Amino acid sequence: MEHKDKMLQEIKQKFARLLNTIFQPTDDVKRIDEVERQIFRALLNIGKQLIMLYIEDIVNRTDNSLHERFAICYQNKGKFSRMYFSIFGQIKFTRRKIYLAEEGKTIFPADKELGMPKERYSYNIQDWIGYSATDTDFRSSVE
Repeated sequence: MEHKDKMLQEIKQKFARLLNTIFQPTDDVKRIDEVERQIFRALLNIGKQLIMLYIEDIVNRTDNSLHERFAICYQNKGKFSRMYFSIFGQIKFTRRKIYLAEEGKTIFPADKELGMPKERYSYNIQDWIGYSATDTDFRSSVE
């Protein structure tokens, strides 16, 4: 919980700095496109931190509740990395893999809890690629 609180405080400070930068009294007026770029970059960074923190929180909660959620026998197969491409950028995280002996299958409980796509790309990015593909060729859409 301490880590989460520390990260949330850091995110709040970044947002406050962004607001101060934009609205600080000055005679130097910036072009709107410069301000827009500055806001966009800062919000992408803040969004990525929030998504990473959310994933970390769900992974921890899922790991802590495995015994309650799976009354049947399961085998802990360790932690494995996953790459996820969100609208905020590329995120790498680790989560637990378990084997459910009675069902004969291996699962990643955190992936299931988060509703992660099978692919690396978030559902939002997949949607954007689909929308873009209607206007351009597929290769250009993916880029």
